[in-house]
Amino acid sequence: MCSIAVAMAGFGCGPVTYVSDVTRRATDAVEAARAAQAKADADRKAQEQAAREAQARADAERKAQQEKAAREAQAQADAERRAQEQAAREAQARADAQRKAQEDAARRAAEEQRAAEAKLAEQQRREAEAARQREAAAAAALAEEQLARLTLQGDERVLDVGCGDGKVTAEVAARVPRGSVLGVDPSRDMIAFASSHGLKLYPSVCMSLSERTPG
Repeated sequence: MCSIAVAMAGFGCGPVTYVSDVTRRATDAVEAARAAQAKADADRKAQEQAAREAQARADAERKAQQEKAAREAQAQADAERRAQEQAAREAQARADAQRKAQEDAARRAAEEQRAAEAKLAEQQRREAEAARQREAAAAAALAEEQLARLTLQGDERVLDVGCGDGKVTAEVAARVPRGSVLGVDPSRDMIAFASSHGLKLYPSVCMSLSERTPG
């Protein structure tokens, strides 16, 4: 367009100013288009930057939420684990207390059983001793009655069969100071008792363990 304007100026036709205005307007249009393109590029870049920043904020927020959720889940899991451990400790403590209570009850029962057995044994011993004393008293009374019927000179040799604890044997020995008495009994304990008690005062008394006869 500039070349056309120059040619026309050479022939002296038309104003050159018109051509330069057209050229300027064209140039301005180009500049405006460039400016608009630049603005559009800048706006696009700004939008892209804003989108990137928004995406970054969204990513950061999502990451923060995920980390928070993970921390809360971990805290909840830790709390549940601690609660389970506490429950296990309490259950173990209850089991230990129950076991100890059972052991204490068993120990008390055993002690009560031993005490009851000891009491029963003592009662049986006393009853046996009382029965033995009654039997001994009855035997002594019977022996005294029988001895009262005997006429002894004092030098007899007497055999006391079933002498028991030796009390009657001692009575007989006292009536035969110049004689001797042989006491026999099938119970080793009775012989030992008689030999270690009152019969020591009578050297003429001899105690012997007899054999039990069948029947």
